[in-house]
Amino acid sequence: LDAFRQEAAAWLFKLEALYGLELINQPERLAQQPRLSMLSWELAEVEALLQCPYFRPPEMSVWRFARRWCLEGGGACAFRDEPEAVPVTKESIDMAISKGLIWELLPPKEELVARSGGESDAQSQRSDGVADAASGGAEEVAVELPEKETTTSISGSSFLRLQRRNDCALKAFDDTAALHCRCRESAMVCWNSALEEQVVGGSRQVLASSCPMRRGEGTYRMDLRVNSSADAAFLLEVGLMVSPDDGVAFKVDAPGACRPLRRGELPGKSEPFFRIVSLMDVLVEGVRLVVELDLKEDQVMLSNLEPGQTRAGEAVSIASWLAERNRAQIMSARNPGELECHLFKEHAEHLQELVNEGKLDGELADCFLADPGAKWVLAAEITPEVPEAYHFYISLPAGMEV
Repeated sequence: LDAFRQEAAAWLFKLEALYGLELINQPERLAQQPRLSMLSWELAEVEALLQCPYFRPPEMSVWRFARRWCLEGGGACAFRDEPEAVPVTKESIDMAISKGLIWELLPPKEELVARSGGESDAQSQRSDGVADAASGGAEEVAVELPEKETTTSISGSSFLRLQRRNDCALKAFDDTAALHCRCRESAMVCWNSALEEQVVGGSRQVLASSCPMRRGEGTYRMDLRVNSSADAAFLLEVGLMVSPDDGVAFKVDAPGACRPLRRGELPGKSEPFFRIVSLMDVLVEGVRLVVELDLKEDQVMLSNLEPGQTRAGEAVSIASWLAERNRAQIMSARNPGELECHLFKEHAEHLQELVNEGKLDGELADCFLADPGAKWVLAAEITPEVPEAYHFYISLPAGMEV
């Protein structure tokens, strides 16, 4: 029975998230069958709906339904100043709603209360406590969350399709008409309707955010959800890339997005695409996934977003890739001989030995140690004057919608 209720709740959410039938208008759609209206639900049924993590619509929509149930539905009796006993109390309603909403996706409590007062709800004047019942848990939950630096959210509407490169071995299977995208506020829904009859993975589509992210600037966040998977779901990729304007390619013998390496880039170290390999260990179809990129700590965090649960995930270090990208960026503008000349490399290594032995010091040693070419040979850390811009990317296999 619990599994059935959870699937039913997921479908109620899916009707809005995927088909545009808003949760708050469900009673009007069933005007002929008032017995089936969600306003007649008991608190336990509302609580089960709010705690469902699958296919959740925008959290404001969930909050508006909870408020309407308090005003017009089964929770209204708790807010009437009448002496008779009521089946539920204000406290139990407040607790259920507080646990069932994902507060980090909602505006501050003051803004919620202001929105409540501004809505043209005839019954909202009946009780000043109704708005608080549907927002009172915000402060309690917020106290439990650790203080964090400001996080920049990357909106779905910032993602653009990458051009398939002419040197891509699978370019003949690129079906641009199969990618369907539609925006809803700041979110974007993407569906790859391609049918792969010859080469599995040949019709993948890659989208990258136009918002640049630079090292040392803080934390960036991207939220995504898989609405429907397919046989090629294992080819889904999420990661970081550089220079989206250079396009994307795929190889038959390579696991994911790639393109020919430029001068200074090394295979397996400083490639232009960084794939988050642990994605499939965390991803659950229908559940919102948070991808946080911390460019101060040089790590990526993946975590599923569920009501009533503290977000926790395993951090993936990207420090080595970022360091190699810095080296590649510096060396791309240097003389090619510094990358290929064996004599130059031997000379740099010899000078490093002299520095270590104390035979080379002073201004001459400082000049040598600061030279980017010498740092390249000695695998020392190089910091470019202008930090490189990174972008989130998603590789969408055929048949999948996110």
